[in-house]
Amino acid sequence: MDKSVLIQYISLKAEIAELEELIRKTRKQINILEKSDNQVSDSVKGTRKDGTYGSIRITGYQYRQCEKIKMLLCQREEKLKRFRDKLLELTNEADDFINSLDDSRMRRMLRHKYFENMTWVQVAHRMGRKYTADGCRMAVSNFLKEKK
Repeated sequence: MDKSVLIQYISLKAEIAELEELIRKTRKQINILEKSDNQVSDSVKGTRKDGTYGSIRITGYQYRQCEKIKMLLCQREEKLKRFRDKLLELTNEADDFINSLDDSRMRRMLRHKYFENMTWVQVAHRMGRKYTADGCRMAVSNFLKEKK
């Protein structure tokens, strides 16, 4: 196990958040379409019932679009489920790696940075007065280089 698993963990968490936002927007779009009864209108040029030529207003329903969006929502929800399963696997793998370390200081830094998604400044603050952001970053970087 190396740094790439921890970085993959953070990236997958961000991707899940983005996908959840897409799903929320898709559901909102479906609600809007369903409330408007899927009715759409347009105007075309043609011959009217009275025989004159000009603009004619036409109205119809867009069921296909709503069904396509619902299918897209199902696909996104399925993808989200797969991502969450993968995140659970990565979480367990990263947690096992961190728990196997003998150095308590390093375990704390890694948890703060990768599980709690803190910035290096936040990690240093959480670690205590004698730690700096650059010091924490370099300590973790050097540690992970040794672990490769």
